[in-house]
Formats: sequence, C-alpha cells, structure tokens
Amino acid sequence: SMAPGSRWPAPILLPSDLDDTDAPDALVCPITQELMTEPALVITTGRTFQRDAITRWISENGTCPLRRNAPLSLADLAPNLAVRQMVESWARERCGGVLPPQPTEPGPVRVAPSPPARESPAPARPAPAPP
Repeated sequence: SMAPGSRWPAPILLPSDLDDTDAPDALVCPITQELMTEPALVITTGRTFQRDAITRWISENGTCPLRRNAPLSLADLAPNLAVRQMVESWARERCGGVLPPQPTEPGPVRVAPSPPARESPAPARPAPAPP
C-alpha cells in the first residue's frame, strides 16, 4: 500500500460539454455519479471514489459510504492511477483524441504539446577555425 501523503497527480481536465452518461461504471464515482477526474482508492475496501467527494464524506461521517459500519480515515486513501488512466483514455476517445491541455503532474511522463526549449539544448557551437 502507498504511504500516507503519497503524491497525487493533478485532476484530469475534461471539456465542460463532455457527455459521460454512458461511461463505464468503474470510471464513475458512486457518490457523485460523475466521471472520476481524481480517483481515490480506499485501500481497506478496494473501492474508488472522486477524491473531493470521499474526502468530504470521511470528514463528515468517518465511515465508508458503501459499508456504513466500516470506519474510514483520510490515511486510507491513495491515488488510483489505473482508473485515472482509464478515465483519461475514455474521455480522450470520446473527444476525438483531444483533451484540453492537462496540468503538469508527478508520475507518468506525459508528452507536452510544446516541450520547453531547455529540453532540446542547442547544438554546441563548433570552435572557430584557426586563421
């Protein structure tokens, strides 16, 4: 299991007009009924929720929304990177292969639309020829 305080990738930015009504259940938060842009795995139950929804639920109730007698704390949450990747792929496919520019994030390297200049250094100048 991941240590508390694990690095969370930035939430996925989705187009505001994305229709997610037929999204697979595994990608939809049981609390919000929306596509999870920041999926949080409850490591004690294996269930995944939208991070801000489950964080709010835990702070108000201290239990699992699906098993009300199971105590839960914020330390039981970890980023669900596999579900995040599936949500991103599903949304990208629905949008004709294009999503809005995504925030930079820790974790898997994403291909930047235009890499900063420092990543492609200029070729070294040849030494001037002696006169």
